This record gives sequence, structure tokens and C-alpha cells, in this order.
Amino acid sequence: MKGHYSEVVDELVSRSDIVVCKGMANFEAVDELHWTTPITYLLKAKCKPIADAFNTSVNATVVAIRVRK
Repeated sequence: MKGHYSEVVDELVSRSDIVVCKGMANFEAVDELHWTTPITYLLKAKCKPIADAFNTSVNATVVAIRVRK
């Protein structure tokens, strides 16, 4: 989704090898974007929708890498 973040952020992300997102709010904000840069998520799955997104249980610690093509 272009425009959600500034063009500067989009450019920096596109030139990066990896992006690290810490916390549920960052997952919710970034996961809907279609960046092709691998994104590493570090968070605690505090609710069922987030736990389901990572195929884990509520209150689990999550470390996951997602790559979109």
C-alpha cells in the first residue's frame, strides 16, 4: 500500500536486506503492506487474532520472518 508510509520509508525499506518489527502494533501496521523485503517480527501474541496469524497460542512469544514475493 503506497502512501501508508512516506516515500522515504518505502525507499529505505526497498533497499534494506531485512526489516525488524517489534511489537503487535508494528505487526498490525506493517503486515498489511506489500513490501518485498523480508520482515522479522518479534512480539508476544496477546490476543487470538494475532496468535492465529502466527499459528501459535495466546501469550506465546513470536519470532517470525515473512517474505512476500
